Amino acid sequence: MTKRTRPALGNFAASDESFTTYEVVITKTAATLIERYSLLSNEMLTLPIEVFEQIEDTVKAHFNARLMKLNIKPGRWGRKTTLDKLLGKELALLMLGLNGATDTEQERVIANWCGLQPEERWWLYTQIFSVGRDRLDIGKGWYKGIMIALREN
Repeated sequence: MTKRTRPALGNFAASDESFTTYEVVITKTAATLIERYSLLSNEMLTLPIEVFEQIEDTVKAHFNARLMKLNIKPGRWGRKTTLDKLLGKELALLMLGLNGATDTEQERVIANWCGLQPEERWWLYTQIFSVGRDRLDIGKGWYKGIMIALREN
């Protein structure tokens, strides 16, 4: 596997005026998704760098295709990448599906995530996190149902 070189900063349509944004921090060993709102931040999910590298080109292509339709400059990954609120929600859903998945399940999660419309991804994200970001019940409720849909469908 070739080692990727990333610029220090990346951006996918995040505005300085947005109240909520997401940030992906990429290190040599992991990629962490952080939700930032006002002055607060919440570390949401962390994937091993090998898993993140499997999805970064796919995610970039999906996000940039939509950004270009809106005449917004395409984004790129950096060691620290800020994402628009809606794009961050979509990435959170994908990362959540990949978290702890087997290699076979990872392929299904990526394919199923790609098959969803953005609005469907936002809705699913909302269902999972509606109980509160600090009380995610892994293996129960919406989380369990969505994991079955992403991994086994």
